[in-house]
Formats: sequence, C-alpha cells, structure tokens
Amino acid sequence: MVKRRTYKHSRAAMLKTLILAAAAFLFFASCTTIEGAYPDGSKLAKSDSHPFGNKSEARTAAAYADGKEAEGEIIRRGDRELLVSDGYIVPTQIQEMIVNSGIRLTETGNLVVNGQEFPADCTGTVLAAYWGAGLNPVKYFHLYSGNGVQRLNDMGEDYGLNYMDALPSPGDVIIWDNTYDKDGDGKWGDPYTHAGVVISVSENGQITYLHYNYAKGVVLEKMNLIKPDEYTDENGELVNSPLRLRADRHIKPDAWLASHLVRGFIPLYEYPGIGD
Repeated sequence: MVKRRTYKHSRAAMLKTLILAAAAFLFFASCTTIEGAYPDGSKLAKSDSHPFGNKSEARTAAAYADGKEAEGEIIRRGDRELLVSDGYIVPTQIQEMIVNSGIRLTETGNLVVNGQEFPADCTGTVLAAYWGAGLNPVKYFHLYSGNGVQRLNDMGEDYGLNYMDALPSPGDVIIWDNTYDKDGDGKWGDPYTHAGVVISVSENGQITYLHYNYAKGVVLEKMNLIKPDEYTDENGELVNSPLRLRADRHIKPDAWLASHLVRGFIPLYEYPGIGD
C-alpha cells in the first residue's frame, strides 16, 4: 500500500511538472497568437493582395481633424503634430477611445470586451484595447505572416506608419524586440517578441503603457526614452519598467528595461479600413 501511494504521489508530481512546463511554453509563445484565436476567425496566412492597394494613401487626415476642441501648445515631431497641455500630450478622439478601452482592461482583470474574448497574451491585449475603440486590426492579419507582434508591426510598415520617437502618441502600438530569448539559442537578436499600447506621454518623455505581464496579467507600466538607462529616479519613482525576462538577462546584462528593447511605435488606428 505504501508503494502504491508513493507511485500516485509521483504521478501527481509528474503531472504538476507537465502543467508547469506547458504554462512556461504558453508564456514563451505568449506573443505568437495562433489561428482561430481572433474575433473574425481569420486564418493567419500570407497574401500578396490588399483591398486598399495604393500604399501612398495610407495616412489619414491630420490628427486633430476629428473636431475635438482642446487648448495647448502645438509641437512638431517630424511629420507629427502633437498638442501639449498641462505637461501631457493631448490625445485625439480616437486615441482617447483606445486609451480608455485599455485602462478598462486593467480594471476588469480579463480580456473580454463587448462580449468578445481575446487571447491572454500581449497581442490579445493590443487587439482588445483597439476592439473596445471600434477598431479591428485582426481583420487584415491574414495578409501578413509571423507571430501576432510581427503582424502588427508589418501592418504599420506596409503603410509607412511605423516611427521611433521619444514622444509617441497615446493609443499607438508599441513593438519590442528581445524581451526574451525567443529561439533559445542563447544569443541576442530576437525581433517582434512583445507589444503594448501607449496610454499617456508627458512632455518630459515619461510614457505609461499597457501590456500583458506574464505574472500579473494586463497592467500599466513605465518607459522613458529620454532617460533610457534610468530604472528609478532620485526619489525612487519608477522611470523604466523591467521588461527583459530575468532568466535571459545574462545574454546582454545592460539591456533589460523597456526603454532598451523598444523597436518603435505604430498609430495603427490610421491603417486603412481598420474601423470599418
């Protein structure tokens, strides 16, 4: 009888180990959302055609052409115009809708938006925030290949939307590289490993962003590209959140903060047809 009980305990321990291993796999694949997981059931396959054809027509009207009245100072960042008031970039109407949708995700504790459930990973979080604002990026996922993060990136790249700036716009998608050793080769160089959404930006570069934290779920964290090497300030306030998986930080010990790993930003709400 003792041997039998020991055997059962061993099976239980083995089962527990397998469950933990599966959970670990899901984390490492957390931004590789697969076919069938999206609202319209799009198959994730590559296509050479796009219903909007001419990529030169990608950019929409000026960011503040939505009729929203706001006061503040206009600053130019390349071809972008930003309205700054009370020390923060003022979101446009559609940007504010994305931001509010994203904040609601942190309050509900799940990725169910208007009855639609999204995958519990970084891509699912971005899609859920956009879905709550009436936008559906995944409608065009079948035109691109790769994991969910790469598809988001390539959607913007296809229409000249991707950019890099210390002052991004609220509502923009964030793409990060090298947040973990994706291919397990023990080397640096893993693109498209994580995604999130810009929630707010101060004029001194302090960014609050939304993303899926593997341990905490959907959370708000910090990033500052003007002060990329600062973890906390002199008062102990967080400046840049850790983002590189702790187990992989030995590969490049000085690159572990969100600011070290960011690839760029995408105003994906400007993608043609995304709100239709």
